[in-house]
This record gives sequence, structure tokens and C-alpha cells, in this order.
Amino acid sequence: MKNDLILNVDSIKIVQGSINFPEYEKIKKTALQLADALQSIEVTEETIKTSKAILAAVNKRVKQLEDERIKIKKVMLEPYKDFEDQVKEIVGIVKEADEIVRQQVKDLEEKERQEKQQQLADLFHKRKSMYTLGDLIKFEDFLKQKYLNKSTSIESVEMEMVDFLEQTEKDVKVLKSLPDLNAHVSAYLKTFDLALAMTQVNDEKQRRQQIEAVKTEKKSEEGFKVFQFRIFNEKDKALVEMFMQQNKIHYEMEQ
Repeated sequence: MKNDLILNVDSIKIVQGSINFPEYEKIKKTALQLADALQSIEVTEETIKTSKAILAAVNKRVKQLEDERIKIKKVMLEPYKDFEDQVKEIVGIVKEADEIVRQQVKDLEEKERQEKQQQLADLFHKRKSMYTLGDLIKFEDFLKQKYLNKSTSIESVEMEMVDFLEQTEKDVKVLKSLPDLNAHVSAYLKTFDLALAMTQVNDEKQRRQQIEAVKTEKKSEEGFKVFQFRIFNEKDKALVEMFMQQNKIHYEMEQ
């Protein structure tokens, strides 16, 4: 496809505009004189009305001059506005085509990523069946988005896949030697970090023990009652005390 979108800068001709303002010096001189005169006037109750009238007349003339400036500016900018519209039209045409092509490239790259992901998934499912935790490991547990990049080869990802699965096999041997195997395996499958899994299980075990201790203490407190008996002579007191001791009944005696 031939690229003819080449800009010949020399082909763009700029006709320099000019504005003739012959009364500039005269009006500027008058404005300076008027400004000096206005600043020298002391505004009092007697002169305030006259001062306002002078200012109103001067501002009216200044507004006329400002309006003319704006009018001339629009006229001077008309050629540039036409040129600007022409350039924007060309840019819009190219940009629209660029967006279409970019979207096609994006769609193609996404399709290639999905195809590569499927290839890796097939490899993973074939290999994981040879390992102890294979049925419990998901492809998503292994997959990293960088594996789908075009710059990353299938072969290099497969090597990392083997390393990942081999590590799970080493870790499972350690897991089998631990108590609460199911709890350790469950934690491990969430992190694939042996040390972290062991820590989590231990923390959970301690948390459960603390909860049980609180429950036991509360239950003990709820089941504890105090009974009072009044004994009115020394003989009966001695008999009751002997009975309590012989039957190992916990009691407290108040004098």
C-alpha cells in the first residue's frame, strides 16, 4: 500500500495580513493626557457628577475601539479557521482508519492469547494427573498473565509448569507428616506456600482453642451455684465438716 500522505510544507502559502491604524499615535497621546487629567481630579461632592459623566463618555469611546478590535480579529482569523478545518478533516479521516486497524490488531492479539492459553491448559491437565494433588490443582492456580505474552515461549512456560508441580509434590510430603492433614492441604491449595499454610492452620487452631476455652469458662460460670446451710451447734458443725471432708466436697466455712 503506497503512502502518499506526504506533506509538502512549501505548498502551504501564508499571506500575511496587515491592519492600518493611522490614528494610533494620536489616540494614544490623547488617552495619556486624559488619564493624567482624570487622575489629577479630586473627586468631591461638587465634582462627583461631572467626573462620572466624563468617565462614561471616555468608556463609551474605549468600548467602540475594543469592539472594532474584536471585529477585526475575527476577520483576520477567518483564513486560519478555514485551514484549521481542512487539517482537522484530514486528521479525522486517518484517525478513523487508524482506530479500525488498531481494533483489528487488538482482536487478533486477544485471539492469539486465548489460543495460547488453551494450549497451556491442555499441557497442564496432562501433566498434573501425574502428581499427588493433581485433581485438586486448578490451571488458574498456575497461570500468570505474562505466560500469554507473545514474547514468552510455550517451552519456557512448560518448564515453569514442571517446576511448579514438582514443588507441590515436595510440599505434599511435608504435609502428610503434619497433624490435621485436611486443614493443611486446604490452606496450601489457597496459597501454594507451605510455610504460610502451616502458619495459617496453626493460627486457626489457636483461635479455636481460645474460643473453646472461653466457652468452657462461661459454661463453668453458668453452672456454678452457691448453697448456704446454717448449723446452730458445735456438734452438728463438726459432723457436717467431717462428712464434707470424707466425700471430698468443696466448701468454704464462714465464722
